[in-house]
Amino acid sequence: MADEENITDAKANKDAEMDEHALKLQKLTEAKHQLDAKSEAFDTSAKKLSEAGNDILGGDVSAATIGRMLGLLTRGDFKVFEGKIDLIQTKVNSFTTKLDFIQEAVLRLPTGNDFERLEAQIASLRSTISEVSKKVSQMTVIAEPAEEGEAESDEEAALDAEKSKKIRENIVTNKPAGARY
Repeated sequence: MADEENITDAKANKDAEMDEHALKLQKLTEAKHQLDAKSEAFDTSAKKLSEAGNDILGGDVSAATIGRMLGLLTRGDFKVFEGKIDLIQTKVNSFTTKLDFIQEAVLRLPTGNDFERLEAQIASLRSTISEVSKKVSQMTVIAEPAEEGEAESDEEAALDAEKSKKIRENIVTNKPAGARY
């Protein structure tokens, strides 16, 4: 008896599963029919639009129009780009020339060593001027004008020559040996 009940339960479960599968199959069939109907409606709408478009456009579309719609470049676009590239190249060449000129000008500018030499010469010149002014202030002798027939004494001329020689020796120069300016 237990076997009969198990067999009956198994048949009932199998029947329930079969009913479920049949129901799912029925739903899938209905969905397929609905999709087919919508697909047919879409196909007829597309055909109508295509026919209407053919009537308006005459059915022919040029390759250039298709290329434009796809965003492809045309021969005219390439010529415009070539012109722009040539213009940019000209500007870059001009900039390079100006940059070379500026580089040469910067290289000709004095360096720190030149300024240090200049400062040393100015300091030497200041000290020489202060020494000369001190010596001149010490020699505040008012010279009497010489008479027409009198000549300077040899001693005074020798003293003046010695003073100018000492002054020239104290001057520092920036001129390298053998250079001409």
